[in-house]
Amino acid sequence: MRSVSLPNSNRETTQLGFGCAFWPAVTEQMALRMLEAAYDAGIRHFDTAPYYLDGRSEHYVGQFLESHPDCTVTTKYGLLPLSARPLHIKVARAVLGPLVRRLRKLKKPSQQTSTSAGVGSKASYGVDDARRSLEKSLQRLRRTSVDLFLTHEPETDDLDRAGFLEFLQQQVESRRIGAIGVGGEFERAAAAHASKPGLFDVMQYNWDALDQRSIPAKFQVHYWVFSSDFSALHASLSQDKHAAGIWSDSIGVDVTDAGVLRAVMLKAALLANPNGIVLVHSSKAENIYRNVEVASEDRLVSEARRLLELGASQSLPRPARSPANQESAQTS
Repeated sequence: MRSVSLPNSNRETTQLGFGCAFWPAVTEQMALRMLEAAYDAGIRHFDTAPYYLDGRSEHYVGQFLESHPDCTVTTKYGLLPLSARPLHIKVARAVLGPLVRRLRKLKKPSQQTSTSAGVGSKASYGVDDARRSLEKSLQRLRRTSVDLFLTHEPETDDLDRAGFLEFLQQQVESRRIGAIGVGGEFERAAAAHASKPGLFDVMQYNWDALDQRSIPAKFQVHYWVFSSDFSALHASLSQDKHAAGIWSDSIGVDVTDAGVLRAVMLKAALLANPNGIVLVHSSKAENIYRNVEVASEDRLVSEARRLLELGASQSLPRPARSPANQESAQTS
């Protein structure tokens, strides 16, 4: 697999990284099994955050990293884990959460705001708060430094808090942080980058071959490279035979085969970001190995390049979604 050099350090890691935003029911044993499968397959970069699993993701990754010192790791600051939120916010989320979810189902897709943060889930962006968060992350990760440290879904005003950015720079100078950046959905990450041009070495955001928006940065990390809702995309193509035929003929693969479509989208993401990291996640070892095979082999290169060209030109017809698929997209 291709290696990439991390900014502000002599460390290299694999172009394919493993995202550790595990789903709530994941146990320690299950998480460690996934992490070991990713390592055995050849992945050496792991991405986590205090927000994931209320800090347990960092704990699981830390247990794994203790016996795998050759791995690199990203963690973040900006979204509070549930246990760190004020009591009144926890109560409000418990009471209002079901109502909010029902209202989201009633909204049309264009009306929804895409965000990873709920009301009251943001950190203060104060220096003391950021320092405590970094200390806790390093303790959980069982490391004295972190390779990449990202502000997690920040608003532009957050970055203007007195002393916050200076604190991050000090941590870089003391080698507790390798490089700083922004991690979040594209619009928020782009706004943060525009507000502080040239400050952040790393930009981590959602990217896929059908929507190739990019943010200039020294080092880029892409996630959701199979699109934000691959199941809906594949289902739509499977039902819209006309669109599927055009896609298949234009790209040179059968896009109604979910495995093939995933593989060519992943290969396209890797080709588009050759000097950065592409994050993937799977709970199944066979899928992890399959993703690494795509990253390691020369197959699908020409097909992925065609997908990139067609995606950039927006010349692929969008498949029609059935009512069932529309509902899936709204509630995913």
